[in-house]
Amino acid sequence: MGSDEGLTHSGVRHAGRGRKKTGRCLLVGAAVSLFLGTVLLAAATAWYASYGSPPPPVLPPAGKTINASSPFLFAMLADSRGNGSICEEIIKEIQAEKVSLILHGGDLVLRESRRHFDWVLHELDEERLDVPFCAVAGNHDLGGRSKGQEAAYASYTRAFGPRHYWFRCANALFVALDTAPGSFSKDEQKWLDDTLTLHRPDCAACFVFTHYPPRDPRPKGFHGMHKGGEALVALLKKHRVSALLASHIHGYLEDNVEGIPVFITGGGGAKLEEGFDKYHYLLCTVEADGSFRCWRNDMGETSNADMLEYQFYVSFRPLPAAAVGAVLLALGVALLVRRRKKARLATGERKPA
Repeated sequence: MGSDEGLTHSGVRHAGRGRKKTGRCLLVGAAVSLFLGTVLLAAATAWYASYGSPPPPVLPPAGKTINASSPFLFAMLADSRGNGSICEEIIKEIQAEKVSLILHGGDLVLRESRRHFDWVLHELDEERLDVPFCAVAGNHDLGGRSKGQEAAYASYTRAFGPRHYWFRCANALFVALDTAPGSFSKDEQKWLDDTLTLHRPDCAACFVFTHYPPRDPRPKGFHGMHKGGEALVALLKKHRVSALLASHIHGYLEDNVEGIPVFITGGGGAKLEEGFDKYHYLLCTVEADGSFRCWRNDMGETSNADMLEYQFYVSFRPLPAAAVGAVLLALGVALLVRRRKKARLATGERKPA
């Protein structure tokens, strides 16, 4: 009996030590989570308070004519994904080129939310754009599509305007086409056909810009449209579009579909894909007769510091971190209380009668 009782007390002590260790680990984890969550919540609150009221939307000149004369120069960047450092440097260089307009091919944010779009709007507001900024949505700019199209595009349209639109600049027609879901839908096909039928004959040049290219020109590429690529190419050919400008692929590629030049630029700040090593933007000059020339302009050494700031203030979720910390704290305290209670009961059982 003495031997069995010794083993029992030894087992109780061992289990008690195990619970004590678990409880301490939970308390340490809780303290760290609560601390980080609180610090980051305070930092995010301070950052948002520092720029006051929400930044204004950046809307394109939909249905209007930009005051310019031929020849004129325009630029395009894409896939910046909230990387303010690189995007700012690109925009500074673009504005120094004296362009008439700036196109953005989508994926302006890393993840869809009002907070993410406010960050991008704030960064653009700091740049004091002096020319129209004309964007289309990318797949990262969309919310959950299960609630319907309007809800999926709500954050994007609040910040950057309509999903698709057209405008003129001097002798050229520009058409912003929505392919953010990775497809060219029947509705988009009808809208594009109607728009080009109505406005293309009056313009010497015509550029369609969108997020997804109709195909990935690389031998093993798979980043083209999932559906509707052939229909898009057919409409581009039918209306003699001068060029298609696309993004989604994080690099620079040139293609030709049914005689239509395709320029793919995705070097605006997102991590570059294998085989590409330069952030860049596209420049294009348009002559009075409608002829044009497009080329890539590589960036030199660029800082990625603002991407860390973006992750810190915008992407990190401080409230969930604090909530996890609170749960861990509660579990740790509960385990320690339970251990002490059992220890007192075990001690009481060993007292002599």
